[in-house]
Order: sequence, then C-alpha cells, then structure tokens
Amino acid sequence: MAFLSAEEINDAEDRNHVDVEVPEWRGTVRLMELTGDDADRFSTFSVRNQGDTTGIRAYLVGLCLVREDGKRMFTDDAIERKLGKKSGAVLGRLFQEAAELNGLSKAAQAKQDENFS
Repeated sequence: MAFLSAEEINDAEDRNHVDVEVPEWRGTVRLMELTGDDADRFSTFSVRNQGDTTGIRAYLVGLCLVREDGKRMFTDDAIERKLGKKSGAVLGRLFQEAAELNGLSKAAQAKQDENFS
C-alpha cells in the first residue's frame, strides 16, 4: 500500500452520515460524523458542564446536523438560541443517532471494546 500525500488525505471523504426521518418536522435531516475539531468542541462542552447536562442534546445534534452538501446547518450560537428550544423528544432521538454515529453511545463503545479485545 502506498503512502498518502497531504492532498490525498485532505481530499478523502472520510465522514459517514445517516439520514433520519423526523415526522414532527415534516421531513428528513442528515447527521454527519463530527470533524476532529467538532469532536474536541463537544468534549470541551461535556467537561466544562460536567454534572449539568443542559444543552447537551442540542449541542451534539447541532454539531452533526448538515445540509446535503455536508456544511453545518447551525452555528454554535444558533444551537443554543434556537435548536435547544425544539422538542426534547425529537432532540433525544437525534442525539441517540448522533451518539451512535460518532461512537459515543454505550452500544457503540461496547462494540469498540469488543473489537479491541
């Protein structure tokens, strides 16, 4: 196998996505795996707010929600001001999907542990 160049790495489409039907919003949304930077943002958010989960569903979902072209739909400010005000049930379902997609759910972590055993 040949060594990759920086250009080849930059051009690689390496983020998975899942399209999720949201009947309450009358349509489908796309959740994409976090970028490295966004994964770090989410980790920082989680550590900074340890013990206080206010906004955690909206924050992970907002970091993962993308348009068809893969660009984020919400800025960090809009996540808090707008997305966090949407249905907790909907955000909960999308949070579970995003957590699974990014290996953050208990099931995904158990599978990773199994693969490394």
